[in-house]
Amino acid sequence: MDIVAHPSQKVPYSYHFNPQIKSIEHAEDIIQQPLNYNLSDTLKLKEVINDFSKSKHTCFSPTLTVYNNIYQMLIDDNILESEQLQFINPLIKKVDSKAQFDRWYNTKRRDSSIVKAIKDQHNLHIKIIKELHKEGVTLICGTDAGIGVTIPGSSIHQELAFYKEAGLSNYEVLKTATINASKTHSIMNNMGTIDVGKIANLLLVDNNPLLDLSALQNPTTVFIKGRKLNKDSLNNFDEKARNRKNLIASAVRYLENLIFEK
Repeated sequence: MDIVAHPSQKVPYSYHFNPQIKSIEHAEDIIQQPLNYNLSDTLKLKEVINDFSKSKHTCFSPTLTVYNNIYQMLIDDNILESEQLQFINPLIKKVDSKAQFDRWYNTKRRDSSIVKAIKDQHNLHIKIIKELHKEGVTLICGTDAGIGVTIPGSSIHQELAFYKEAGLSNYEVLKTATINASKTHSIMNNMGTIDVGKIANLLLVDNNPLLDLSALQNPTTVFIKGRKLNKDSLNNFDEKARNRKNLIASAVRYLENLIFEK
């Protein structure tokens, strides 16, 4: 069984380089576990990077955006009313987004130094990605979208921008969300590149993302498993996502899930 690992505190971080584990998630867990929140522990960080470098079978999904969004909540007291939050599931916004905002808002009221601490850790995340990339570690794009204030869809563009900031070329950034991701599991090998016999999941854009990554944010046409979605369809989806009416439906599905799990 292929495993995607959210590192556990119950085992050493090095345990996660087990061959069954195809990718390790979250740059923040490198700080929390092997570095024990010591941002200046360069020796331990080097040890972790060396472990990644030696493990040719293990990819890394940094999810920088979801952690950076803690910082965004700390510096924007009105983030729950922002335009971007109109695109998140209304049940998530009402429960999880509000709970996470309250947590960090109250933390900031007790200790204002948390703002700088979170920003400093995010900056170290960028450095970690830069060092991993230098060592040839395979990076795959992920955002943990759908929780807190991390928006499905748009958050991936922020994630890609962080990889660019870490020193990856536009081509290398694009690979994290395409060919690199497709090689993680054998069941995904029929995606990630444009080739005969592969699933036709494509974006068509007017400008060249190899020159400007923001071109990806405004596709003229999208293909999903070969189904063509033109600009009018995309605009319609965008409008529906902005004005979701599925609070009750989401609550019912959530209750169904709880019953099923029990």
